[in-house]
Amino acid sequence: MPKDKAVDPRVKRSRRYLQEALVSLIEEKGFDSITVLDLTKRADLNRATFYLHFRDKYDLLEQSMDEMLEQLIHTLAPTGNPEATSFGYNKPFSSIVRLFEHIAEHATFYKVMLGQKGNLGFTSRMLKVLREAFYQRFSLIQSDEEQLLVPKEIVTRYQSAALLGLIMYWLENNMPYSPHYMATQLTRLSLLGPHHASGLSLLYPPDPE
Repeated sequence: MPKDKAVDPRVKRSRRYLQEALVSLIEEKGFDSITVLDLTKRADLNRATFYLHFRDKYDLLEQSMDEMLEQLIHTLAPTGNPEATSFGYNKPFSSIVRLFEHIAEHATFYKVMLGQKGNLGFTSRMLKVLREAFYQRFSLIQSDEEQLLVPKEIVTRYQSAALLGLIMYWLENNMPYSPHYMATQLTRLSLLGPHHASGLSLLYPPDPE
């Protein structure tokens, strides 16, 4: 769809209905079993309307993933405020709060797409978006490679995989904690590391040099 023109509300509504139908049907019986007829029945639209917007169910899936990942990228984009001086153990990264709020707003989509009947391609693409966001933030905070104890690429891969795991845990358990709480826990883990954040450093102090 062209992005430089105002979109007719009816078009947006039809696309949303079809995307919601896709997610609900994937959850019920998996993508492979879905037909265009299934989608139009669930969305209460006719086949002609479907083909105005999408070539087939694969195009619907691809565009739905693209649009959600675009929103995710926008959510994680720097705001212009240097986060390096605006966070702490009880004040989480603002971008991570926004991230969990975004996930909560689209919880059904993410829960299905990251679940057993979801799409592995979406999971890998989402992980790449998270990794690139961490890499960009890391570069802003610490640009001197010689000051790093662990290579930047290893740190960002560790952080992005941990964040994705937290998101999946949160969704699988029907979001028992608020976005702010989840962002706070992730910030503590990022600042302290799992060893200190879990209190294990008190039980197992480092060996004397």
